Amino acid sequence: MFFTLMDQREAMQRLIEDCGNSSFAASPKGRALLLAIQVDEQAVAQRLRLMTNQAHIQQRIVDAYDSFSAVPAGSLMNRGS
Repeated sequence: MFFTLMDQREAMQRLIEDCGNSSFAASPKGRALLLAIQVDEQAVAQRLRLMTNQAHIQQRIVDAYDSFSAVPAGSLMNRGS
């Protein structure tokens, strides 16, 4: 979902830039809006990096436990087996 939203935003940005009217972007309201968008984008990117790093750490932990046993740790948690 995140990547879909990013693709939509990129497409909208291209449409805005193709219009060629930059008077709003140069106005104080336009600059304030741009700054707010940049702050939001940085927050989203930072959160995404954090989640990605946590997922990598968790995967390394799972891999470490799997390497110590002939039975993978994931299958030990499966109550159906």
